[in-house]
Amino acid sequence: MRQHKRCFRLNSQKQKLQKEDHASLVSGALRFWKTNSLYKNSGLLPSTRYGRCLELKVGMSTLAFYHEPPEKAVEKVADLGFNLIEVVVDGEYRLKGKSITQLRRLKRNLGLRLLVHAPFSDLNPASLNSAIQKESMKQLGECIESAASLGCEVVTLHPGHFSPYGIRLREKVWNANVRCLSFCADLAEKLDVVLGVENMPSMLGVLIQNSKQLLEMVEAVNSKHLRVTLDVGHVATYGVQPLGFLEDVKDYIVNIHLHNNNGVTDIHSSIENGVIRYDAVLNRLVEVGYGGSLIVELYRSSDALQSRRWIENHLSQGKTQ
Repeated sequence: MRQHKRCFRLNSQKQKLQKEDHASLVSGALRFWKTNSLYKNSGLLPSTRYGRCLELKVGMSTLAFYHEPPEKAVEKVADLGFNLIEVVVDGEYRLKGKSITQLRRLKRNLGLRLLVHAPFSDLNPASLNSAIQKESMKQLGECIESAASLGCEVVTLHPGHFSPYGIRLREKVWNANVRCLSFCADLAEKLDVVLGVENMPSMLGVLIQNSKQLLEMVEAVNSKHLRVTLDVGHVATYGVQPLGFLEDVKDYIVNIHLHNNNGVTDIHSSIENGVIRYDAVLNRLVEVGYGGSLIVELYRSSDALQSRRWIENHLSQGKTQ
């Protein structure tokens, strides 16, 4: 019994040192990124330049538990064995009060790394209705502040969309979206957070439909704190393989969402079940030195586990070398 307790203490100390070493590596990389002009001006997180220094990490979105409060959803994802988790904040739930307290406790006790997906349902950053846009900016701003208080590195945002009124006033809608994202980027800079604006699937009213428009939006805001969350599954809904899109935005990526579909509908199926050739996607990500987060964004937890196994098997077998 005494020997068992001693082994337990040694294992606990080893795990603690490993966590401290990893935390030291990450914080050192972040300090270097913030002070070195080459990386700072690129707008990339250090992981996308360090490549193998910070290995590709597979995480999971709480989308599979969207009906749960954020803290409950995070706990369920952690129970599946993920310690990199993107917290989807939408619908009736927000990051505040009890949720913040419990998420902070979970993050500390379980050694979690959290990313945040800002609210999007019923909001429209590109609205020409000033009251709607003001409310959208308010809620997005509150989410960015909450994410910063939790020590989250990246917050993903959806761009706005065309309303039936705005569809005939495209330039005004575009400018409204730039104003909202500029507000968010300025706040992110003050709070030392990086935002990733996400490419949208093929659907009615989409403001940003391709990589050219996405880069134009990012460049119009012109902030190193506004970059790109690449949603690989969304690209495929336009009937194309995502490698071209990836190539166009590779220097701006701070987060990646992975799921698959039939090439038409955004059904978020497991990554091996659909039209996307994920072997080619992973190969290219390694070739360009991406070492950031890979978030499996799926409706079912079983699909998330299956997708993680597929990704890790593919990487471990050396197919990306």
